[in-house]
Amino acid sequence: MAESVSGDATSGIFEPLKPPFQALSDTNEGPLIMVVSIPMIAVACLTVLVKSWTAYGTTRRLGVSDATAISAMALGIGYTIALNQSVQQGLGRAAVELDESMNEALGKSYLTSSILLVLALACAKATVIVFIINIKPQRLVRLASFAILGASVLWGVASAIAIALQCGPNRWVMGPDSNNTCVNQRAMQVAIRASDALLDVAIVMLPVFMMVQVQTSSSKRFWVITLFATRIITPILTGITIATLSDFYNASNEDRPFQAVTPAIWTSVALGLSMITACIPCIKRFLADWASGLSHAMINESFEMEHTASGSRTRNQEYASGSGWHGSLVSKLRMSRLGGAEVSSKSFGRTQDSERGVHPERAKGHSEDTSDSVKGLVDGVIIKTTDWRIDYEDAERTSIDGNGSTDSGHGTVPKTIR
Repeated sequence: MAESVSGDATSGIFEPLKPPFQALSDTNEGPLIMVVSIPMIAVACLTVLVKSWTAYGTTRRLGVSDATAISAMALGIGYTIALNQSVQQGLGRAAVELDESMNEALGKSYLTSSILLVLALACAKATVIVFIINIKPQRLVRLASFAILGASVLWGVASAIAIALQCGPNRWVMGPDSNNTCVNQRAMQVAIRASDALLDVAIVMLPVFMMVQVQTSSSKRFWVITLFATRIITPILTGITIATLSDFYNASNEDRPFQAVTPAIWTSVALGLSMITACIPCIKRFLADWASGLSHAMINESFEMEHTASGSRTRNQEYASGSGWHGSLVSKLRMSRLGGAEVSSKSFGRTQDSERGVHPERAKGHSEDTSDSVKGLVDGVIIKTTDWRIDYEDAERTSIDGNGSTDSGHGTVPKTIR
């Protein structure tokens, strides 16, 4: 009886787990590529989605910078899928575990991943450059930005074509053999990666020249430069990748799948960080909003009418107009006004101007003529308001008519209370 129960338990409750997709061993290091590439692309995709959602919540539309970031995300996902498919086909395995039938499928997947890699990197570069152009910097910086943008696009297209045509007649082979010839693959890859690093360094230098001539505090200038300077990590990783290519290209075709593990890992990390650092300057407002807790608090209309002395005051006043997409949550929490201060990231509106005696049409024209740079100077400021109330008190008044008689009456004398 005990044996039957034990047998039923083993076959029913304690079923053996399915074998893993890949088993790490001395002759198979392919799982290391999967462990690194998948989390990196996942974090990069989340960063791109946050950037796009923040931009849409603020402007209700997606710009060119968002389109290039989404394109980089799509190409990065394609690169990761092709690279992991290469692992399934034998990438990372020693020559003793490979057979002839796996070479073609492995070569095609690896070639596809290499082409998608350079295209994704080019889109990530374009994301940063277009964002800088949208800031409308000085003329020389703008011209340099367009030049670097054109160089990045040309680099991506030329690198993809060079990688696709590096060997022949079979394009998918990983190296030259008796039936196929290849260009100097190592020299080609060093040239491609070195150009990649130089373009990233040039992109990092653009904000430095842009902020030198901006009249602002040193702390703000430092933080803006720092946000863009986080991209300096990508050329460093690219240099490490170049150093790891020597073992790969010095190995024979049979050993190259095993020697490709280290370059593939560093390349995946470089791609993920390239996409992340491209989005960091764009999500600065999102990070600042959530660092302060709540970024878009609004006064519920019925709540304000109930708790204010006069119903003529502005309804649904905004405390801070951050990314704008989670204001409804705060509105449901019925956030009330605290004191006489309110935080605003917009230019002064019609209601605030009317309270200060400014004509609405003039205020409207002033708001429309305000440039982006001026709006940035008042973004996130704290505005202190003062409420005024006018009461009327009854006072006796004595008047003398033409006959010399007096008439006593009541009038109203305005009294201003601050």
